[in-house]
Amino acid sequence: QIIQDFFNGKIINKTLNPDECMAIGAVIKGEYIKNSDIIKDLIFLEKTNNSFGIETTWGVFTTIISRGATIPSKKTMLFTNNFDNDDKIFVQIFEGEKFLTKDNHLIGKIMVPISPMPKG
Repeated sequence: QIIQDFFNGKIINKTLNPDECMAIGAVIKGEYIKNSDIIKDLIFLEKTNNSFGIETTWGVFTTIISRGATIPSKKTMLFTNNFDNDDKIFVQIFEGEKFLTKDNHLIGKIMVPISPMPKG
């Protein structure tokens, strides 16, 4: 109501996507900077909106790349198998911030072949 009052009673459009609004604002600002003599050497860094990770035991979301990381990003983590003589591991990749993968967004799935060995 405060915002509507500030704009002299104009009806607020609540259907806008905040990510789209931010992207449009970035384009407008980029055009301004591109056509400006004030800033000559400028580097734009793209950042992740969400954390990216995989599902580990009991459906836990294990973050590999944290929210706000610069794109492209690269990170290595060591994981172990849960069963003796596994010859492949099923990996599900998610984005989000919740503790359990069921509460995050599934991005993709991949089967990774491994050498059979005892669990752990």
